[in-house]
Amino acid sequence: MYRQRTDIAIKQPFLKMSVITDKSGSFQLPQYHPMPKEWANINLVQASFVGFINHGLNKKELVFFKESDYIADADFYVSLLFNHLKESLLSIQPQNRPTTLYLQVDNSAAEGKNQYLLQFAALLVHHEWFEEVYIHYLQPGHTHEDIDRLFQLFHTHFQWKVIETMDEAITFAQSIYHKDVYIHELKWPILSWKKWFLAFCTSMSGHKDKYAFWLKKGLDGTPTLLFKQKSLDEQWIEVEESVFSHAPSGHPIAIQPSPIPRELITTVLNKTSKFLSEKVSFVQY
Repeated sequence: MYRQRTDIAIKQPFLKMSVITDKSGSFQLPQYHPMPKEWANINLVQASFVGFINHGLNKKELVFFKESDYIADADFYVSLLFNHLKESLLSIQPQNRPTTLYLQVDNSAAEGKNQYLLQFAALLVHHEWFEEVYIHYLQPGHTHEDIDRLFQLFHTHFQWKVIETMDEAITFAQSIYHKDVYIHELKWPILSWKKWFLAFCTSMSGHKDKYAFWLKKGLDGTPTLLFKQKSLDEQWIEVEESVFSHAPSGHPIAIQPSPIPRELITTVLNKTSKFLSEKVSFVQY
């Protein structure tokens, strides 16, 4: 079914948009090969990236970030998805923008299996970014070959390199993906979606054991939520309770990042300095 949805978006990008997103495994900075024995007990800087594949636009994106700077919760993932969709839609002429979004996300509660992603999807319908949004989750034990391959290329080569800073990690990623992937460090603010949704959304429950959701406008013009227990089930079941208790107003406020503590950076640099080049400094972390 996932492959069918991506094929439809590729063949009819003016009608359907298919996006898959996931978070890669972590990597540490500085990276040194072979790893010095002296580094075994050092808490190195942990970094990662979130990936997007937009099938109809043939667009791939990797957003790098330091894990200590942000809490990777629903606010984080919805903010990244919001900006990916916004930039994708702005790249399309208004008359050619698709009306349906197929969204494939990870089954973990932090990344996508939560009420906040469903409420965000309802918001996309309410503001007419899309007429309908389908959200699908993989059942445990399954993987997505396309985005897994995208991540694997970086980690396979990274482990053999000497890479000292985030800028170097991004430059390295750009060198192996060439121009096929848009690669950058996180540049957008993370927004407090969860707190904002509390003002006008009803609380949801019972969604954790379901693997397909559909958001569209109901007869009264407000977003309606439907679900299937499994993606392959035939019948959609409508949720009786409205997603919104009343019309959304205002906007979420920005959450300030929490930079790596100065003492941690100082400790890392002091303990690894004899292996690092002279150009590496405090400001690069």
